[in-house]
Amino acid sequence: MWVENMAATPQILRHSETGLEYLNCMTRHVYTTGVAQIDGLSSKRGLVTGSLVELSGGPRVGKTRIAFNVISTFVLPRPLGGHERYVVYLDMDGRFDADRLRDTISTRILNIRGNNTETKQIQNIKIIESCLGRVLVIKCEFSKHVDVALQQTINMLSTSDKDFGLVVLSNLAGCFFDNRSRNACNSFGTMVARHVENLRNQHRVVVLTTMSTLFETTDSGRHLLGPSWERLKRYKVPLKRML
Repeated sequence: MWVENMAATPQILRHSETGLEYLNCMTRHVYTTGVAQIDGLSSKRGLVTGSLVELSGGPRVGKTRIAFNVISTFVLPRPLGGHERYVVYLDMDGRFDADRLRDTISTRILNIRGNNTETKQIQNIKIIESCLGRVLVIKCEFSKHVDVALQQTINMLSTSDKDFGLVVLSNLAGCFFDNRSRNACNSFGTMVARHVENLRNQHRVVVLTTMSTLFETTDSGRHLLGPSWERLKRYKVPLKRML
C-alpha cells in the first residue's frame, strides 16, 4: 500500500493494524467544537478524530447544553464556522429534545447572520432545517438496543457516502434502570468500550459521551462501566455548576 503526501515522516503499519485503520491515522482531522472547556483539552485547540470525551456531572450542570453546542458546531455550514458534518446521537434515556437542539442551532445562526430582513429569515429557516437534517437520532431503551445501535452505526459509517464527524452517546448509564447489577454494568461497559474502540480505529469521527455522576462510580471509586471502559484513553470533563 502506498500513501503519498499524508505525513512528514514515514509510518509503520503494525501487524494488528488494518489498512483502513492506518489510513485513518494518517488522515486525522482536528475539529474545533466551539466549547472552550473541550477545545482547551488538546494543544491543537480542538479534538483530533478518534478522540473520546466524557462529560460528567450531576443533574442540571450543563451536560446536554454542552453536547448540543458541540453538535451545532459539527452540523453548521462552514461559512458560519461549522464543519458541515453528520452526527449520530444515541439517546439512552429517552430525553432527547429536538426543539432544544433547534433553538441551540437557531441561536448560533442568528448571532452570526442576524434576522433583520425577510430574506434572511427565510434563509435562516432553510439553514436550520438543513442542519437538523444532519442529525440522526437513535433511541435506545435497553442495553441490548445500545449494542445493536452501535454496531449499526459502525456499519453505516462504513457504507454511507455522507461525511460523519461526531457520535454522541447521551446519558451512557441511562439504560441501567432496566438492570443495574454490577455484572450487568461491567458487561455493558465492555460492550460499549469494544464498539467505541472500533469507531475510533475505523472511522474519522469524534466520540462524545455524557455520564451522570449518579451512575459514574461505584462505592470503591471505580467507574461503574468497569475496567474495559476505564482503560479507554479519553478526555474527562467534570461539570459542577450550571454553564
